[in-house]
Amino acid sequence: MNQSVRNLCCAMTALSLLTPAVSLAIDVDPRDYTALPEGANLNVLYARQLSADDLNVDGQAVTDDLDLDATIGIYRFVHFTKVMDLTVDPQVLLPFGTQEIGLLDDSSSGMGDAIFAATVWLHEDPEKQSYFGITPYVIAPTGEYDADKPVNLGTNRWSYILQAGYMTRLTEKLALDLVADVQWYGTNSDPQSGDRLKQDEAYQVQAMLSYDLTPTTYPSLRYSWRKGDETHLDGVAMGNEVDSSTITVGINHWLLPGKLQLQAQYLRDLDVSQYGPELEAFQLRFLHLFGL
Repeated sequence: MNQSVRNLCCAMTALSLLTPAVSLAIDVDPRDYTALPEGANLNVLYARQLSADDLNVDGQAVTDDLDLDATIGIYRFVHFTKVMDLTVDPQVLLPFGTQEIGLLDDSSSGMGDAIFAATVWLHEDPEKQSYFGITPYVIAPTGEYDADKPVNLGTNRWSYILQAGYMTRLTEKLALDLVADVQWYGTNSDPQSGDRLKQDEAYQVQAMLSYDLTPTTYPSLRYSWRKGDETHLDGVAMGNEVDSSTITVGINHWLLPGKLQLQAQYLRDLDVSQYGPELEAFQLRFLHLFGL
């Protein structure tokens, strides 16, 4: 790998390798936009193992020796309440984990940036199982960060996301979810190899289908597309805009109906047409519903 590509790789990892944790938080799982009754609470634990060897620049693989390996977890607490007759679910997400990039011979472990969010449901029809909500996210710079390291769990900046989600039943057993979001980034005033790092906004859309095999089990399929995220170091564009699509297959099963659910997923990038690693990931999610 030549030096210019290596520098691009460093810029990408230094600024946006928390993306696996953030994307884990904002990647909507099937039926997540279902509004639960007032007083319901969720304890949710995510565990995602992801890896990548190929790094693409301008849609072409420039190395197959990236050796990116990350284990990302998130604990999420959600509480459902009513505000002015609208269902609202204030929540907090605490990422943690380890990340390593063999090509850069660097790694990081510990806590990631804390995430605060709350969905406001503007439409809910439990009888037809049709819902529409808007979710603002605030990502605080609380994670592990060292400007001298190319790999960090924290980002040393504030970020903001606005997401909208719609869920409905197409048939008695088939459900559809449609989600779109935009993410804005604050300025990192202490980046590696510079004095100021900025990042363009990013746009993402997600579409999901899920089907009830039994009253307690449903497989799912998700397609997502993301574009944006180009970074600017001291005013110089790094040429690392993301334009990628990902497919996810999964299955959800209620171990204890209405109380404890297990989800398993496999994710893979279908196309990385501009810049970034070609990611592959496995994920488990444990959901505990209580308070009803």
